[in-house]
Amino acid sequence: MKIDMHVHTSYGSSDSNLSLDELVNRSKIIDIDAVCLTEHGGPWGQQAITHAQQRFDRLQLLDAIEIETEVGHITGFGFTKYISGMRNPEDLRKIADKENAFIVLAHPFRNFTQKPPYNNNNLLFKDYKIKPETIEEVSKHPIFQLVDAIEVLNGGTSERENLWAWDVAKYLGKPMVGGSDAHSFNGVGRYMTVFEDEIDSVKSLLYSLKNGKYYPAELTESNAVVPFRR
Repeated sequence: MKIDMHVHTSYGSSDSNLSLDELVNRSKIIDIDAVCLTEHGGPWGQQAITHAQQRFDRLQLLDAIEIETEVGHITGFGFTKYISGMRNPEDLRKIADKENAFIVLAHPFRNFTQKPPYNNNNLLFKDYKIKPETIEEVSKHPIFQLVDAIEVLNGGTSERENLWAWDVAKYLGKPMVGGSDAHSFNGVGRYMTVFEDEIDSVKSLLYSLKNGKYYPAELTESNAVVPFRR
């Protein structure tokens, strides 16, 4: 099952111009099965998701959230609302455990390879006096032990920076996901995650995420979905 794990719509994210109709139309073109609505403003809520889902019988809409933490963005699956304390990564881990949720470190190396001063926009290492330069060094950051998985393919991040995330995940043995981080029509589905299981709800998504039977994939120019290879 092909799922874009990181999508923003104009309904729930003020910086997105992607309407729900556009999202559904794009999904038909590229033949994906589901999208996770990782809105900045918090989850849609069950009532809104149910209402929207009634309009579209093919594309599965899965409620999620993108959380702005002290060290960068984390996507969360299984939360029904924003909960006070989520900004602190250690507290977020405790909240996720309590809520039986799953958290993914999103685009961890965005701007990491940029030249100064643009590299200062990378929140993960902004307070480091000496920038780490190897996979072994960056992997020591405590955030990698707090999250359940790492987003290794992100449509708003350069290939070089995605490869840093890929290499860290491989080094640490962490699960990997892919998502487009789309804010517009053409961005949807650029990267995604392919699951072995059929997923028809957030509950079944959580089961599959914790079961580990999935892999990050990318969309080719001919709209074929292929596993990502380093």
